[in-house]
Amino acid sequence: MKSYYYLLRFAFNGIKNIENRIELEFYKKTIDKTFDPEKYRVKAIYGENGSGKTAIITAVKIMKELILSDDYLTDSINQAKLHKIVNIHTNKVEMSMDFIKRHSYETDENSIVYRFEIEIEPNDCGKYEIVKETLLAKTGEYSASKFRIIYECRNGIIISAAMEDDAYNVILKQSANLLTSKSLTRICLDRIADNLKLKGAADFYKSVLDLLYVSFNINVSLEESDQHEEYFINKEFELVKSNSDVEASYRKMLRQMDLKIKNGRKSLYKDLYDGYKDEVAKLENFIKLFKRDLISIEIDKKENGLFYETSLVMNYGEYSIDSEFESTGIKKLIRLFNYLNYAASGGIVFIDEMDSNINDVYLAIIIEFIVEYGRGQLCFTTHNTSPMSVLRKNKKSIDFISTDNRIINWVSNGNFAPESLYRQGMIEYLPFNVEPEDFIGVLEG
Repeated sequence: MKSYYYLLRFAFNGIKNIENRIELEFYKKTIDKTFDPEKYRVKAIYGENGSGKTAIITAVKIMKELILSDDYLTDSINQAKLHKIVNIHTNKVEMSMDFIKRHSYETDENSIVYRFEIEIEPNDCGKYEIVKETLLAKTGEYSASKFRIIYECRNGIIISAAMEDDAYNVILKQSANLLTSKSLTRICLDRIADNLKLKGAADFYKSVLDLLYVSFNINVSLEESDQHEEYFINKEFELVKSNSDVEASYRKMLRQMDLKIKNGRKSLYKDLYDGYKDEVAKLENFIKLFKRDLISIEIDKKENGLFYETSLVMNYGEYSIDSEFESTGIKKLIRLFNYLNYAASGGIVFIDEMDSNINDVYLAIIIEFIVEYGRGQLCFTTHNTSPMSVLRKNKKSIDFISTDNRIINWVSNGNFAPESLYRQGMIEYLPFNVEPEDFIGVLEG
């Protein structure tokens, strides 16, 4: 039976200007047997420039990398970035997420709610390291039952793990001297096929697998990273040799990550080329909705040892151009295609500045499609108010962030439209205190 995962809550502090803890809710407080996410799948985040919208998406990306990456905290470039983006007052980052695993979209008495928490801060040498990591779980109603500890690590030491002594001793050896630079979940991945067979460890490793699966399902698009490949696990990474379903599932996910279209240019293994062609065919159908004169998208490939170096060529019949020279709007749609496809097909997607370079009519239609037909989750930041008209009737779908780190949830209020109140500065803690006269003497005129 296929399981599916849904993000319930994300909270953090310590990134950029977010000094105080902020919390995003993606579902109501009470979760019971009739869990129904249909009216909660999309969330738009609004706020003034510099209020912290990008910090939210950045925090999600960092959390994913801490869970999945083998070398995120050992990479000097990442360390340099952290020193730039960690809040100077907190000097540490705290992140937490709740997610649910269910076996059925209908009534499910066996659903599990997990809570994952992780904290990083600089050591005496100024290098950021993991100082706390916790995975908790509970069954039953979300608001009623208590979490039990799956594992807890502090300052590089496993404090607790839900397994028998022999298995516990094995994981102590495997994680020795690694827990400040890698998450315990990532360490477990290296030997998970074998460790699942350890006596008294099956439930522990199944919980770890659930955290890995939901992390794989989270996809993050940040404007400043558009020119970089978002591989959170080394492409050369080899799982333990095994015929288990675990290995097969992860190999499939890693290969799918290699097929995703980013900026129209890509290096990929030759044996992945046929799968990549299928992805480009889907992209072609997507772009044709916006560019009706597009005949086809062709792949220009050149051999480079075991790889093909590829680029996309837009064929308009009378002429063809490299996708690099397309309009900024079409290039943005090319970059967003895979993320939107993830959200439509069951993934969890965070997109920063989704509205940039996209016509507001198209933006609203895309959001409406995800709301009506999507099977995953989409959370995006935007300044465009058009999506508000689509989302205003849904629950937990419009959040505002103030400059003092407050999250304000939109709650239906009679016939008032959120876009009208927002423009008028009528949202609590978000007054737009700028008038045309304020520019006199500042701008020429």
